[in-house]
Amino acid sequence: MKTKSLVTIVFFFLIISCTSYKPFSSIKEKKERISQIKSSFNLTPKEIKLIKHQDSILYEIAESMDKEVKFYTTNRRIDSFLSGNYLKDEMLMALNIDQLKLKGEFDFDRTNQFKGRRLNIESLEELEKYMRKIDSSLMINMKVKVDTITKKKNKP
Repeated sequence: MKTKSLVTIVFFFLIISCTSYKPFSSIKEKKERISQIKSSFNLTPKEIKLIKHQDSILYEIAESMDKEVKFYTTNRRIDSFLSGNYLKDEMLMALNIDQLKLKGEFDFDRTNQFKGRRLNIESLEELEKYMRKIDSSLMINMKVKVDTITKKKNKP
C-alpha cells in the first residue's frame, strides 16, 4: 500500500516538474524573461498573470525586446492583448511583423470602413478569373504611341 502511494506521488511530481518550457530553454530563462518584461513594461501582477502561461507570447515579446522593436509599438501590442482586442494568434502575428522592422505601422482594421469593397477571393478559379479581367481592362485602356523619330532611325 505504501509503495503504491509513494509511486503515485512520485509520478505526479514528475508530471508537474517535467512540464515543457518551449520555446524557452529552461524555467530559469522563462522566469528571467518574465521579470524583464514586467519591469520594462511596468505590468501589474494581474497583467503578468494573464500572460504568464502564454509561453509563445512571452517569447515573442522577449524577442521584440532583443531585436530592439520600438518600445511604444510592443507596449501597444501588450495593452491591446490584455484588453482583449487581440487574439493569441493575432498577437503573435503582430509581434512577428513588428520584428521585421518594416517601414510604417501595422495594425488590424476592425472597422467596417471597407465593407463590401475588399477583395475576397475564395478559390484559385476566382483568382484566375479576376486576373484575366484585370489584364483585359489594362489592354483596352493602354494606348501605344509610336515615336516617328525612332521609327525613321530604325528603317534601313
